[in-house]
Amino acid sequence: KEMAESVETTPQKVTKTQKYQNKLRESGILDAYEYLLDSLCKYGLPTGDLFEFASMMVLKYEKRWKLKKRQELNDRIMKREEEKQKKKLEEQRKEKEEEEKRRKAALAVKKKKEEDVKEKSPEPKSGGKKVRKEEKEKKPEKVREEEEKVEEP
Repeated sequence: KEMAESVETTPQKVTKTQKYQNKLRESGILDAYEYLLDSLCKYGLPTGDLFEFASMMVLKYEKRWKLKKRQELNDRIMKREEEKQKKKLEEQRKEKEEEEKRRKAALAVKKKKEEDVKEKSPEPKSGGKKVRKEEKEKKPEKVREEEEKVEEP
C-alpha cells in the first residue's frame, strides 16, 4: 500500500516542484541565485561581508534582468505595431483594388447602356450626313435658279 501511495504522490510532488521552479524562474529569483553562485565561483569568496557581496550581485543581476525584460517588451510592442501597420496597408490596398473594380464595372455598365441606346435609337429619316449632302445639292439648284432669273431679263 505504501509503495502505491508513494508512486501516486510522486508525480504530484514533481508537478508542484516544477510549478514553484517555473514561478521562481519567471520572477528572476532563480536566475539571480545562479548568477550569484557563478560570481562566487568566478571571483571566490569576498574578503568583506558575504551578504553585502550577495546583495550587490543580486542587484546587478536585477538591473540586467529588468533591462532585458524592458527590451523584450519594446520588441514585442514594435512587432505588434509593424503587424498592425502591415494589416492597415493591406486593407487600404484591398480597398483601392475593390474601388478600382467598382469603377471599371460602372464604366462597363455605362458603355453598355450607351451602346444599347445607340442600337435602339432610330436612324434619323434624312440621316445626319445625308441631309448635309442634300443641302449641298439643293444649294447649287438655288444658285442655278437665281442664275436663270438673272439671265432672263
